[in-house]
Amino acid sequence: MLKTRKKYLIGVVMLCILTALTFFYFNTVDDTSNKNKPSFPIAIDQSIHKSENNPDTIKKHTVSSKSHDDYQNYSQCGFGLEAHYEKIKNFDINALDDSEIRAFEKMMDDCDKWFENLSTLNQKELETLKTSTLEKEKILTGLSAYEYDANIIDNAIQNVSHIDPEIAGTALLYLLSYDHAFLNKIGEGMNTSNIEFLRSNLNLAGLYSCEKGLDCSATSSLMSDLCLINETACGQTHSSWIRSQSTINQYDDLLHALQVVNSIIASDWLEKR
Repeated sequence: MLKTRKKYLIGVVMLCILTALTFFYFNTVDDTSNKNKPSFPIAIDQSIHKSENNPDTIKKHTVSSKSHDDYQNYSQCGFGLEAHYEKIKNFDINALDDSEIRAFEKMMDDCDKWFENLSTLNQKELETLKTSTLEKEKILTGLSAYEYDANIIDNAIQNVSHIDPEIAGTALLYLLSYDHAFLNKIGEGMNTSNIEFLRSNLNLAGLYSCEKGLDCSATSSLMSDLCLINETACGQTHSSWIRSQSTINQYDDLLHALQVVNSIIASDWLEKR
């Protein structure tokens, strides 16, 4: 019973963190002892991107993080205060480890602030927030399948340039996971036929979301939440954290791949192929 309750708690407490971070960290490299070894057996012109450059020199856009924060709060708290407390009333905090306790306490604090903010909205503002949040949930859910589907490929192509960086990044991740022609096109742009490192590359999708405008600074909610479950991320921006967890060549390859991805998306290749 204790293990079951703990698993349930982790699933609920970490839902919003994993929703926002799924494509940001699971694909990183833990071995930092081989920084100078080639990352992949492919022929890439490494002069295009050198990791001696500041990892935060990737082009940034000024996009409000409100949509991200609203969706994160909705994911973990919902819109109903009573339903939220009903969901967590039987949680046994003693069954959690230290990182899970920190995540739980942050969730409770975030939800208190979320419901306080909701109480200040008039009916029209509340309905607008609900509509936009549920629409975003619908789009993200539609892009989060774990198998190939031609209709979802089309959906991802339509949303990979979406103004919302989380939607755009999730769309890119689906293409990286299931669109073989797209993977081959990236490989062609990188002068390699070895495209396996691109497949389902969560870090590449994460860098793309940050570039599209997701707040990935050291003080962002994204990195603050990641810090709760991975201490190596504390005090780092998203890009500097990926760099610290990667070999030199792996990080350069990611930046090169990002450049090629942007070039493909900016062209009409996805629509015309």
